[in-house]
Amino acid sequence: MSIDIDRALEFENGLQFFDGSYLFSGTGEPTSYGINFPKGSVYIRKDDGEIWKKFDTGINDWITLTNFSLQFPRTTLHLIYNGTVSNGDWITYSNLTPNARIVIPIRSKLVEITWSNTNTSVEFDLTLRRNGRTETIFETLEVRSGSDSSGYFKESDINSPTFEEGDTIDIQYVDQGTNVNDLATVLFIQAVQ
Repeated sequence: MSIDIDRALEFENGLQFFDGSYLFSGTGEPTSYGINFPKGSVYIRKDDGEIWKKFDTGINDWITLTNFSLQFPRTTLHLIYNGTVSNGDWITYSNLTPNARIVIPIRSKLVEITWSNTNTSVEFDLTLRRNGRTETIFETLEVRSGSDSSGYFKESDINSPTFEEGDTIDIQYVDQGTNVNDLATVLFIQAVQ
């Protein structure tokens, strides 16, 4: 469901949004959000556009929504490495631009990584750094794929810091056995408050 509103709204944690519709989805758990609206009408609509609930608000009225959670947008960054990846290589947008920095466009966290290549039984690590190739590694992800040629890491596998808009992420390949070939990697980032 979404809230249609063309003015500012404020959540109890102080986050403010301006213009547009914001997606709320049921969590199955009793969670309430207090929302402070200026004078006017607020409509909560189902995904198909049908009005689910209408509130007529006075100045600074609070509306409590129960069993809803705010879903922040996610986006992906695609990385390609053609050929065999060697120990110490940096994974960037493309191995044709090995010195390119992977720029994070919004305040966010890295929540998932998927990867695929043409070899099976690959063994490697990916070391992740924030804002520089000589900075401290914030995560080392181990891949021991067995008979698979692809895999993923989910949010619980990744100890991601919060990236600010314009920060960079540097990913280095560490060989641990059979090398990958023609590596495609997708980084999933999710906006945070």
